[in-house]
Amino acid sequence: MTPMERAEAEEVKLFQYLSILGIEASLGWQTDEIGKQVAEHCGNLKSEEYKRVSTLLEKTVYGGLPLEPYEERTVESFLEKLREEGRNGDLRTKLRLRYSCLKRK
Repeated sequence: MTPMERAEAEEVKLFQYLSILGIEASLGWQTDEIGKQVAEHCGNLKSEEYKRVSTLLEKTVYGGLPLEPYEERTVESFLEKLREEGRNGDLRTKLRLRYSCLKRK
């Protein structure tokens, strides 16, 4: 995958994971409010982390600039923390996270 394709795939994963966890969000929309919701729902995340990831994905999706390797690691780390949070949930949430790759945008 090209860096742009990877960033787009990570954007899809991010919003699928948030949706599974009960947080409705979209790129660049009310990042402060969504960041607060993420922090309240996920004990291992801070609102600033969501804001940073959202900014990085906006840079790629809207700006057309590829992410640097360290920026990709930041996004991947955030996604992993979201998956970990889902693993602590009920069986339905665990299964939805596990098979979210099968769901289309």
